[in-house]
Amino acid sequence: MLPKSQVSDALAKEGPSSPSYDWFQTDSLVTIVIYTKQKDINLDSIIVDHQDNSFRAETVIKDFSYIIHVGLSHEVEEDISVRVVENVGKIEIVLKKKETTSWKHLGHPLENHNSLIPRKDTGLYYRKCQLISKEGVTHDTKLFCLMLPPSAHLQVPTGQHVYLKLTITGTEIVKPYTPVSDFLLSEFKEPVLLNNKYIYFLIKVYPDGLFTPELDHLQIGDSVSVSNPEGNFKTSQFQELEDLFLLAAGTGFTPMAKILNYALTNIPSLRKVKLMFFNKTEDDIIWRSQLEKLAFKDKRFDVEFVLSAPTSEWNGKRGHISPALLSEFLKRSLDKSKVLICICGPTPFTEQGMRCAWRKVLNHSHLPSLRLHSKLTQPVTKHLCFWHTAPPGVSEPRRSLNSSGGSSRILWGPHSQSSGLCHGLQFKDSKTPTSRVGNEERGLYSKSHLLKNSGCLLGSKKK
Repeated sequence: MLPKSQVSDALAKEGPSSPSYDWFQTDSLVTIVIYTKQKDINLDSIIVDHQDNSFRAETVIKDFSYIIHVGLSHEVEEDISVRVVENVGKIEIVLKKKETTSWKHLGHPLENHNSLIPRKDTGLYYRKCQLISKEGVTHDTKLFCLMLPPSAHLQVPTGQHVYLKLTITGTEIVKPYTPVSDFLLSEFKEPVLLNNKYIYFLIKVYPDGLFTPELDHLQIGDSVSVSNPEGNFKTSQFQELEDLFLLAAGTGFTPMAKILNYALTNIPSLRKVKLMFFNKTEDDIIWRSQLEKLAFKDKRFDVEFVLSAPTSEWNGKRGHISPALLSEFLKRSLDKSKVLICICGPTPFTEQGMRCAWRKVLNHSHLPSLRLHSKLTQPVTKHLCFWHTAPPGVSEPRRSLNSSGGSSRILWGPHSQSSGLCHGLQFKDSKTPTSRVGNEERGLYSKSHLLKNSGCLLGSKKK
């Protein structure tokens, strides 16, 4: 067994209890066991890669990553298996030996081996995935299916994104995208046995774009590099949630898909989920029939389609996002129900949506119930969750947004089609929101400043 490095005392104090690992073998198998000392670990928490005899396992524990990275002492087969014992936080990774040889040691340490480091410092780690299928969904949007290599385990958590990487004319081009699940093709119901080797992406192809035409030109069997997931959206934020409002424009629907399915499947306290889906024409509406069928089958769910350039035959709502449209849409099931609002779409859409949403909720006396914390003994913190694309001049999303501690939390996620930035806002009272980028607090903003400048506070300049 490899000698174990020590996690620094400072890091141990800031982060979770230091995990550890061990390994065992039989004549045909090698089992690596990770003891996370956490009870909220699941298959989404562990990412495993075996490439060229290099073995790497990254376990996400809150805002940290515990990494095992070794050059194996002997060869193993490509396929691996991963099992999680959730109630004790134990992870078992099973490798198949190519030869029935007794290993004297697991291997030699590689970069960051046996270390617990902040997620923001881990960097992006890629593996090559194979394009299995691509099919049209609308006139300009396609569903791409990528298959993970048999030597990898990766599940993208709800509300998180990955980066796709292609080499175009000798230059590596990277773009962030939010995966969707294949339940979108079967009325939003996850199959009992989900094949986690496949990742689905709903991508709008821009004819004059740099990245999407190249992606669209790939042939079945070609490779695309896929990164580890990023984002701090926690499904624990949904606990005891009663009303969920989703506002999406175009392919801004993609992060909403997993959120929608997770909420309806896992949150018993949920009374109402409402989606207002904005598009230009009827031909632009993604999965319209699936959404309508879901609304018919699950009475908690309601969907409204809004078109900005409809034909004369359109009988639904028209126009752009506005206070008039949202006034009725954002009504709660009960006066004091706990609410989460998510917005995803182009910058003008989210800016206007944020203004409308804040005006709606700030004009009511029930703002405290907008918290997402299930422990009522904690200090009351009010916040909303927004997704939006980057404004002009912003090329990539910030790696993280952190709340100021205590009981407060901020949620975010990138738009799926653009290099997005994430914007979270937190209220400790009704007039003093704070905004943070990484560990840098951007100060207190007045309500009037927020309404004028929301959506333009964060970002990184193009290089």
